[in-house]
Amino acid sequence: MTTLDLLAGMALPVMLLLLGKSIAGIDVRQLERVGRILVLSSARIVIGIASAALVIWLWPMPPPWYNTP
Repeated sequence: MTTLDLLAGMALPVMLLLLGKSIAGIDVRQLERVGRILVLSSARIVIGIASAALVIWLWPMPPPWYNTP
């Protein structure tokens, strides 16, 4: 198992923990903040997709079947 495999395996659990922390911090009694919460949540998704696209664009990799013996 490589370092990249370990990092990839940790990414989803860490994201789920952060999502749980974010949801736990939402106070539903303050409805005026719901719009801000939705905007920030949407921005987080857009920033994540954009950063992944940037990394793929900056460091293109050959398809994995090129490395098989």
